[in-house]
Amino acid sequence: MADISAFPDRLRPNADAMHDALTFWFSLCTEGQIELGWRDPHTQTLNRFKRFELDEIEELVTFAYEVNTKPGANVYFRVCTLKDRPGPTTDDHFLQAPGAHIDHDDAGSVARLSSHPLPLKPAYLVITGRDPEVRGQTFWPVDEPITDPAIVRELNGGLAQFFGGDPAVVNPTRLMRLPGSIAWPVKKGRKLAEITQLLWPADQRSKRLHANELLNVIRTEIAPLSVNSQPSGVNHEISAADLAVSANYQEPVEPAEKPWQAPVRQNAPISELITAARQPGQWHSSVLRLVASWLNRGLSDKEIHLFAPSLTLPGFTLRQTHEELQAMIDGGRKKWDLPDRDPFVDAVTPKPRQGLWMDDADDFGDIPTRPWLVPGVALRGSVTLLSGQGAGGKSSYVVGLTTSIAAGIQYGKAAPISPLRGINYNTEDDKDEQRRRYTAFVGASGAIPKEALKSVIRVGPEGVGTLFQRDPTTGDVTPTDALDDLKAIIVEQRADYVIVDPLAELHTAEENDNTAMRSILAAFRQLAKELDIAVVILHHDRKGVGIAGDVDRMRGASALQGAARIVLTLTRMTEEEAQALGIPPAEKASFIRIDNAKANYTPLGEAAWYQLTSHTIPNGEQVAAALPWTPPDRIAALTGEMKVEILRLMLEAGPERCRAHHLSNDYAPRWLSEIIGADEKLIRQYLDACVKGGAVALDKNVIEPDTRRPRPSYVVNRTKFMEMQQPSRPVGPEEEGV
Repeated sequence: MADISAFPDRLRPNADAMHDALTFWFSLCTEGQIELGWRDPHTQTLNRFKRFELDEIEELVTFAYEVNTKPGANVYFRVCTLKDRPGPTTDDHFLQAPGAHIDHDDAGSVARLSSHPLPLKPAYLVITGRDPEVRGQTFWPVDEPITDPAIVRELNGGLAQFFGGDPAVVNPTRLMRLPGSIAWPVKKGRKLAEITQLLWPADQRSKRLHANELLNVIRTEIAPLSVNSQPSGVNHEISAADLAVSANYQEPVEPAEKPWQAPVRQNAPISELITAARQPGQWHSSVLRLVASWLNRGLSDKEIHLFAPSLTLPGFTLRQTHEELQAMIDGGRKKWDLPDRDPFVDAVTPKPRQGLWMDDADDFGDIPTRPWLVPGVALRGSVTLLSGQGAGGKSSYVVGLTTSIAAGIQYGKAAPISPLRGINYNTEDDKDEQRRRYTAFVGASGAIPKEALKSVIRVGPEGVGTLFQRDPTTGDVTPTDALDDLKAIIVEQRADYVIVDPLAELHTAEENDNTAMRSILAAFRQLAKELDIAVVILHHDRKGVGIAGDVDRMRGASALQGAARIVLTLTRMTEEEAQALGIPPAEKASFIRIDNAKANYTPLGEAAWYQLTSHTIPNGEQVAAALPWTPPDRIAALTGEMKVEILRLMLEAGPERCRAHHLSNDYAPRWLSEIIGADEKLIRQYLDACVKGGAVALDKNVIEPDTRRPRPSYVVNRTKFMEMQQPSRPVGPEEEGV
């Protein structure tokens, strides 16, 4: 094993590569945990493990980065999600696999990627090292997580057999090298510490495969072969040029031939590659990468040849450089099917520069008020994001909201400034379903005239309802024909706002790509500014139970949270809330709450609550309608005598018997409920109100006799309690000090 103390301190992991690889690999997984493993830097034993939730990839990368910077601490990740079970990880912990994988543990196996290609290709390649020979890993993600470990083992085994990969690395819970991490030398024969490189394909192949199609290739084209069926004469040596052109991957960086020559980093700029081309031994690989980059940017042959003078080395003629360039160009165009083109045919007028505003005034007396349409919900010229679980009541809420806005009537805590016209663009419900929903709400409300529906224009697509398309290569966002039609309706109807539902159906971008989703939200924001309207976008939460007002519960990229001006969450009533409000368990699913996710968690009594009621429409069908609902004041169920008696009993018992932790033997609400004859949760609510008002304090340092550990206790303010007894001061303890 190499002396790890001799390695340079400047070697650092590539956190971006770690994040990109893990985010893409696990993006379609819906449950389970991701496990990180690493070697103890002192013993070099792989015996350290830590698990993270699917939405904690940022935390995982931060942790892995810190661990991996310690010499010898190689970092790995499980290629599947795991069940939340204790004990060392085995295949019994397997839950979901994003796809298949191969460990190409020698140069011969890597070479077969180009010499023995399959009709299906891996999504990306990881170069895990080049000392003493190139080795790597390929990943083959599928379009739906695999839940059968036998299928995963069959896929891995078949691919490993075909490409000469490590046959031992096929189990579904295998640890693989974390892309972007430092590969510290541990095995015999390896001396250099290297950065594990993440290489995406340069062609336009599909990144995700159909599991059945991949399985069919394994069974029909690979299974009949043996692992030793490789024809004689196959060259196991593989060069950087072969890997870049033959395997259609962006070429990895070659190690410098001399210690004092800094290696050219991955995705280096053109100027750096041109400089590197003048160094001994690096001309061919550097120029090959330049040509590959230029071809994929759409440059013509003529444009590429313009660089020939600056690429010609001493001792070579300009003609020789042109010949080498043309050979590389021909190889690249053939492999990637990129035809040459006239650079002037597709010339377009350059886009106008984006205008900027500037302000240096010092008189702010004429600042206009914010152009709210519905304060806290819809703002003219801005985007609102409303997120909730699928089938959680979002559509029913929107029907009630838009109808109330049209009538100029307050809807729960949503108070429109006046009667307004709006558009409900829904890609999931057809015209008849929308009619059912609006008919049910008008009938159930009993306060909104049917004529108000003329100010709610229901719109939907006949086919695909996509509004924006994003080019995955350039990142440009362009409107679709559907958006042009929608804009025409907005202008024609003089709408004040538009609600679009759902976000996933409105664009073609990758939902987990921060850059992509930021550009999509920017396009919606531009639409709001251009037409001077409010845009409300409905979106889905991640699977599972979301916390009311939690901005991180939304599905997809985190950029969504910052790109929207207003973020609201819609949440069904929890079991705890139902108990606190006295709602029977069988009825709690009928209540939903709206919270502002860009503020702190809204207290129970301050959320906007709605009840989903079933209403019979004229055709005899039962349709849900969301009506405003006010939670009952449960504390009011306690009489004044009960409140005084609660505090008296607590004063008499002392802090040692008035514990505030529900696991304590002397949990105050529990024993008080038995004496007073009131609900335990109701007493807890009352004591919380007393703490807020100052009549009761929380002391966290009262020692518990059984455990000899401090546990929080309620301490009654004796002075305030005495004041409560005075006839002239009929004030409840929860109001004291407020």
